[in-house]
Amino acid sequence: MDVLTRLRHSRVLVVGLAASLLVTVTSCLVWEPMPGSSSRFDHYVHVVERKLTCEFCHATAEVAAGAGMPTPELCAPCHDELDAERAPDDGIAMLFDESHRFVRSPVADLPDDVRFSHRAHVGAAGVACDACHGETGRSHRLGADASVGKDACMGCHADSGFSNDCAACHDRIDRNWAPPSHAPRWIEGHGPVVRFGDGSSSNRCELCHKRESDCQQCHQETAPRDHTNHWRRRGHGLTVSLDRARCDVCHRTDFCSRCHEVTEPMNHTAGFGGATARHCTQCHFPLQDNGCATCHRSTPSHDLATPLPPGHNAGANCRQCHGLSEPLPHPDGGHLCITCHR
Repeated sequence: MDVLTRLRHSRVLVVGLAASLLVTVTSCLVWEPMPGSSSRFDHYVHVVERKLTCEFCHATAEVAAGAGMPTPELCAPCHDELDAERAPDDGIAMLFDESHRFVRSPVADLPDDVRFSHRAHVGAAGVACDACHGETGRSHRLGADASVGKDACMGCHADSGFSNDCAACHDRIDRNWAPPSHAPRWIEGHGPVVRFGDGSSSNRCELCHKRESDCQQCHQETAPRDHTNHWRRRGHGLTVSLDRARCDVCHRTDFCSRCHEVTEPMNHTAGFGGATARHCTQCHFPLQDNGCATCHRSTPSHDLATPLPPGHNAGANCRQCHGLSEPLPHPDGGHLCITCHR
């Protein structure tokens, strides 16, 4: 084996070992709580079995912005005896840092710009702890459900008649500040996000924008990027036929008729009304009238009406073929086909 081959094999081995180590370390971080983390705290034992109230440990919940965390001195009367026979890493000492401060779980941390007061909610408004923290008091370890999400806050505010304005909870958010998801070129691809969303609150437009008025205010001056002049003249009909709901996001149902009453579609040529014109009902339905003039307003005489297609004789029963295995090329008004197709 030459030197180059050995070097390549060495690189592969090093990369493989590094990847394995990364997976192992990541798995530990994901599945096991870090030492000293309050995610190891067993609420069930204290709340359910020992009948302690939330206020016993979180003494300032009614009078301060923070709920307050327990101190070693508060835990000592019970745990001095309980922890005497336990391993050092299984006692309450693991829940406190070197300054005897309780090590908070990362799931309980708020974003830097969020302003929250327990005093306003628990003390003034009388909100029960489990209204926000759910099953935390009956859990053996803190999980992601211990964190209160934006949906819960906004839902409660709406039900209670409190403001859901951004500035009510956020220090740095106002209508002139865009969230991190709104990168400089984000606006070029925001259409699909508006229509379909992606599940994250940063892309839920209605949290900051009024869905109807804000979209219209912008797009009345700036058309979507795909609304080019060529698309307007040649391509939008196909888009409408494939996905009319996409158009309905911005345009009302009468928008098409208001335009096409003045300007006929470009494919409406002299021979457009022939037997192959099967897509009339995409626009001309439901019918407002089933008389001849509904479709034949520009036909000056019966002699110029749409003829029978080639290969169709006058004695054939048209409905034996049309309207059963395939749709009629136009709405069935109940008349004999030969009334028009002579």
